[in-house]
Amino acid sequence: MRSFVWWTAPLYVVFVGAGLYETHFTVTLALLVLFAVLAAFGLLDGLILTNLQALRARLATAPEDLTAARARLERLSRTVLFGGAALGAAGLSAVLLLAIA
Repeated sequence: MRSFVWWTAPLYVVFVGAGLYETHFTVTLALLVLFAVLAAFGLLDGLILTNLQALRARLATAPEDLTAARARLERLSRTVLFGGAALGAAGLSAVLLLAIA
């Protein structure tokens, strides 16, 4: 999961560049929505990396530690799944609203 986050991080730069190019380097509502969605996904990525680092810092030496680490990973995966789906739906809704208006 960590390598996926690091691999997709450069895409933020591509999206920002494409958004600025499309709006001719002017601040528009569409550009602000793009920045908001990218910022929200960036926060989700930061949360993932922080939690993975915390899990990595605690070495599992006992069966209880392994069980606790597995439970934390399951919670993190649910956060990623539901958070990503919610942010994706919000971004799609914003794009559709902008397209209609």
